[in-house]
Amino acid sequence: MTARRLGGRGLASQVRAEVAARLRVHLARGGRAPRLVAFAVDPTGGERSYLETQARAAEAAGFAFRLEALYPPVDTATARERLARLNADPEVDGVLVSWPLPPALERERVLEALDPRKDVDALSPAWLGRLAVDPTARAPATARAVMAILAQAGVDLGRSRVTLVGAGRTAGLPTLLMLLGAGAQVHVVHRPEHGVEAAVRDADVVVAAAGRPGVVSASALRPGAVVVDVGVTEVEGRLLGDVAGEVAAVASAYTPVPGGVGPVTVSYLLLNALEAVGA
Repeated sequence: MTARRLGGRGLASQVRAEVAARLRVHLARGGRAPRLVAFAVDPTGGERSYLETQARAAEAAGFAFRLEALYPPVDTATARERLARLNADPEVDGVLVSWPLPPALERERVLEALDPRKDVDALSPAWLGRLAVDPTARAPATARAVMAILAQAGVDLGRSRVTLVGAGRTAGLPTLLMLLGAGAQVHVVHRPEHGVEAAVRDADVVVAAAGRPGVVSASALRPGAVVVDVGVTEVEGRLLGDVAGEVAAVASAYTPVPGGVGPVTVSYLLLNALEAVGA
């Protein structure tokens, strides 16, 4: 069996083609290309690299993009005040909050300060609340990427056993909400240190979104499973996924790390931005 590689530039280019087509229509109707701001607080090396990827993709699509970063000392009030300025700025159409915010900040209070209308990545509590009851609500780009990759793999979610490893704020939780909205039955391993191997052994689909390198062993997967590895962690200069080992030798289809989920996520950020301006 030859495992099929999922996601990556091929799927990302399909999404970007939709972005380009919708942008042309939007401009023809007198709209303007979205003007985006990435908001970050003391970004790490890996975070800065991802922000640079966002910038290249946005500019290639014809969007305006700039980074607004705060550096220590920064408290919750300062971060909220800066977001309030972006809310009020008519030249800013969308804001991308770079995650994770430093643990010293009250993260939820910071996100609550962002106007949901400008929340391009739909991370604010308002959007997650809507997604819980409305599958058509704006969703975080990573979750949209996961769902698109599962569709690319031809997964029938209503007939598949899905195990989600990790239910974090930006990837696992919104992905869970979207899976449930699609009618999937999902086994969630919220604390990855407990019972991962047993949880993935019988799963038809494994979505690993713990952000912990090697938390899932490829040898524990059911042969023929579809594996979507969301977690990307930089370790000694290398980018590692949540699934360790020769995934391609076990799975029927999988996303490589790096280059699987990431490019698709960035493309959905652009699509979210267009939707935010009504295009």
